[in-house]
Amino acid sequence: MVAALAAIVRVLDAREFEILLPVRALFLQRGGTVADLDPARESGGVDASVVHVAQIFAACDGAASERSVVDRLGECLFAALPDAGANEVAHEFILGAADILPRMRKGSIVRIAGALLLAGALWMARTQGPPTPSKLDLVKVKDDIYVVHNELVPGNSTALITNDGVILVDDKFDVDYDGILAQLKKVTSKPIKYVINTHHHSDHSGSNAKMQKMDVQIVASEKARANMVEGNLPGLPNMVFDHHAEVYLGGKKAELYYFGRGHTNGDIVVLFPAERVLASGDLFTNGKGLAELIDYSGGGSGKEWTTTLDGVLTLPFDQVVPGHGAVATRAVMVKWRDSTASLHTRVHQMIGQKKSKEEVAAMLRKDFGFEDLHLSISLDGLMAEMR
Repeated sequence: MVAALAAIVRVLDAREFEILLPVRALFLQRGGTVADLDPARESGGVDASVVHVAQIFAACDGAASERSVVDRLGECLFAALPDAGANEVAHEFILGAADILPRMRKGSIVRIAGALLLAGALWMARTQGPPTPSKLDLVKVKDDIYVVHNELVPGNSTALITNDGVILVDDKFDVDYDGILAQLKKVTSKPIKYVINTHHHSDHSGSNAKMQKMDVQIVASEKARANMVEGNLPGLPNMVFDHHAEVYLGGKKAELYYFGRGHTNGDIVVLFPAERVLASGDLFTNGKGLAELIDYSGGGSGKEWTTTLDGVLTLPFDQVVPGHGAVATRAVMVKWRDSTASLHTRVHQMIGQKKSKEEVAAMLRKDFGFEDLHLSISLDGLMAEMR
């Protein structure tokens, strides 16, 4: 690990970059010396993936000033990494940095690290190159409700069209801002008035800052906003609520509900009662490769996810727009709810049977569709929570 940190410090040295000081401090804490930073030692015992991490960190130093640390590193670091080894290095030194930053709460460091890993995994799921706009299409759900949809990542954006403007649920990555507007222009000339973030992840809130420049009001749960603050994410919501809120525009209404933890600790759902349509955020996803993803660094809970969905299912809706994937019926969401209950029961049983982490991972892959992304983000926290 010392060699890995040395490689990163060598590349970052003499640069005005936020992560350099904690990396250097952790390097020294782990027993590194000034001699280890000699460029002549650069190739000695350092895995190539670690050098990739260092080079990409350095390249990110030139990113636009308005972008947050999490956005800059998450997008350009992990979008460029082809293997998991470098992710582990990045995770370890960011988490370790908490021990040598007494003025920064450890929870903040953990959230930043988790946001980095999740943002990177999402970019990896979408592209192997630099961030590029998604290929979007428009799906009609009702006469006045449309979904700006794309494959896998980023999340769906659900639009309620009114005579006075648009209420939009989730706004994808910031690079998708123009694409969202172009899709909505197919069905309305009215501007977006409100954006509702179902949670804090940048594939659902990434265009917030650009929306705010157009006088759009951003709404989210209080917990989701707190996560954005801790992660230093741009485009903080202007309005927050605890459990229930309503947005009225052009004689139509959107009802916002917080029922508890699941994907994160700040997930909300948005009900369009007149249309009997629900936008679920990532409390429900639908399709291959879209298994239950528990972001423990963002306060998520596999154990509480089921009871949260029980609350959601008390609402009157017939169709549901998932956080990712195709529009579904209420019945499909009920099956998803049952799957979440089965998942935490199975993991708890296997832990009681002293099964190994590898055996639990194999079960999650086989029976619940977990892929590398889900295991890297959720497995450790899931096993700890289900003990």
